[in-house]
Amino acid sequence: MTIDYDVAIIGAGAAGIGAARRLAGEKISTVLLEASGRVGGRAWTEEVGGNPIDLGCGYLHSGDRNPWTAIAEASGFQVDRRAPAWAGASLGFPEEESAGADAAFSDWEHRLRLIAGKTDCAADALAPDGEWTPFLQAMSGYISGFELENISITDYLAYDDAATEINWRVAEGYGALIAGSLPAATALHFNMAVDEIALDTSCVKLTTRSGTLRVGAAILTVSTAILAGDGIRLPHQLDSWRHAASRLPLGQDEKYLLEITGGDAFAPETHFMGDKRDARSGSYYVRPFGRNLIECFVGGEGARMRIEAGPAVAFAMAIDDVVKLTVKMYGGICGR
Repeated sequence: MTIDYDVAIIGAGAAGIGAARRLAGEKISTVLLEASGRVGGRAWTEEVGGNPIDLGCGYLHSGDRNPWTAIAEASGFQVDRRAPAWAGASLGFPEEESAGADAAFSDWEHRLRLIAGKTDCAADALAPDGEWTPFLQAMSGYISGFELENISITDYLAYDDAATEINWRVAEGYGALIAGSLPAATALHFNMAVDEIALDTSCVKLTTRSGTLRVGAAILTVSTAILAGDGIRLPHQLDSWRHAASRLPLGQDEKYLLEITGGDAFAPETHFMGDKRDARSGSYYVRPFGRNLIECFVGGEGARMRIEAGPAVAFAMAIDDVVKLTVKMYGGICGR
């Protein structure tokens, strides 16, 4: 039986591109199949107002050991090693209030380690009637996309212990880095959703809307939601994979961008939260790289609420938070 390619990679996000890079030095034919019309997955850079803007993820987390840091520098990208503004003090909150919220977060993490092994629910480490529980839930939304009731203590601590707390950015855009790292020798097909994967005695059959591909091996780099869902029919031999994927649901994180015009109310590289006592509150990164933009991040309940309400309401809420902070800091609005 004729084999079309030695290896097919399904999904052109960072993992799929990473797999393509690993195989590029081997004497095998490789094809990358992407259901959408672009590469990068959750890494997505667009040019807005002459500036590269990351619509999706934007940080090299644990940048001092993140493999993409070396790839970026070897490819001529500029890695910004400054600490992010959200790692420091937030605008608009009294020092004692911010200190109280930060202390509550530290106390919660300490209690996590005390109860680890006895329970695996991160919400069990919350202080009863804790003043800063909404803040902790908001932080969980930003970090994990879910409320603490849905977070595994084991997984949270595994990530926390492995992380270096060093978070860097790419000036040209994280998405641009990922998309630009695909080896030229890799065959790439856009809008090529795989409907079914079947195992034959001599090959793997991939059924797409454009026909069937026969490959020696297939590498799946799609999300757990795709693995657990009905989007791709998988062979029964992978039932255990599907079950495992169903136990690892994706959270919800959203990102909105506001343009600053007609004023200079905020200094570059600053940060604030809409309301540290509201679990649905947004986190705002002001003028990243000095650009006249504000990045609004929401997660968990806050993200789901905004999706259900629609884009107009979501942007109105973000603008309202910015206006309130401006009034609080300056007693008036210097821009919009």
